[in-house]
Parts: sequence; C-alpha cells; structure tokens
Amino acid sequence: MSPQHSRPLERVEIERRLLGKLLKVWSAHEHTIQHIAFSPNSDLVISGDIFGKVLLWSLRQQDDNVLGLYTAAYGIGGIHWRSRDSVILADLGGPYFRPHFYQIKLEGIG
Repeated sequence: MSPQHSRPLERVEIERRLLGKLLKVWSAHEHTIQHIAFSPNSDLVISGDIFGKVLLWSLRQQDDNVLGLYTAAYGIGGIHWRSRDSVILADLGGPYFRPHFYQIKLEGIG
C-alpha cells in the first residue's frame, strides 16, 4: 500500500517496498477506503470503504478484475482473515454505534 497520500483514497495501490515498484492499482471503489487486509498467504486482498462496499482482489492474477463483492450495512470498521477462505468483517454500526459482524465464507477462489 502507499501510505504517502494525505487525502482519502478511493483506490488500492500495492507496491514492492524494497524496489519501490508499483505492482497493482485497483480503482473499483467510488468512496474512501477504510480498511485493507491481506489473506494469510498474501495472495488475496480485501478492501472495505466508508459506505460498506467490500471488494476481494487477487495479487496473483494478471488482470485487475474484482473477484468478489459484499455490501455491509454501514462503513467497514475492521477486517480479519480467519483462514484463506473465511473472513470476519465488522461495520461501524451506523448512527447508534452498534456494529454488525459478518462471517464471510469465500468459495470458488481455489
């Protein structure tokens, strides 16, 4: 990821830090990205934005297509990979600050 930006990001940038080489840029989010998490083996990435849009990406595929989409009730407050095919999401809970937790099972990403 590229932490040098001071403004909110609507795209994910993955770079190889030692070489300073930009590896991937994904721009399917229309709103500010809240959280990004890498899978345990670092071949998948999940990003979640302020309106609850969650996208699944592959670092191994040559194209930049989204592998999956999920929409939470509110903006994403946290992402935790339980395993390569299981993710826990937490949203921010809306105006009453009562977060929802989502257990997501990823299928067909083999």
